[in-house]
Amino acid sequence: MMEGIGKNVYLNTIHTAREYLYITTPYLICDHELMSALRLATERGGG
Repeated sequence: MMEGIGKNVYLNTIHTAREYLYITTPYLICDHELMSALRLATERGGG
């Protein structure tokens, strides 16, 4: 269950990022959903 909560925090952070997103953890494991969210965020750009 904690795994889902952490993932939701990352997804929410990615979706709400405006210009920059810094993720500084050695424990982040990107699955398909997180990678897709990161790709979409880069396509949105920072303005």
